[in-house]
Amino acid sequence: MSEDLYPVRVFFNGHSGCVKTPGVYRHITAPPEVPGLPQITSIDYAPGVCCLILPHMGELRDLTPTEIGAIGVWLDGIRGRK
Repeated sequence: MSEDLYPVRVFFNGHSGCVKTPGVYRHITAPPEVPGLPQITSIDYAPGVCCLILPHMGELRDLTPTEIGAIGVWLDGIRGRK
């Protein structure tokens, strides 16, 4: 899934990825540390399209609604919103 297709994206494939939200784009080379989420091995989050996480020492699963909310709060902080 291309990072250009969606205005909001949190993606890390174990090697690289991106954090993208309106006005912000960051290429990442380590998994993001999102308060409220477990330690991440990989993540693919594009609201309304894909919401998958592979926790460290866990199995691939869907993000919970609480985790999705935590990502939203985290992205708001990145954009500088309170």
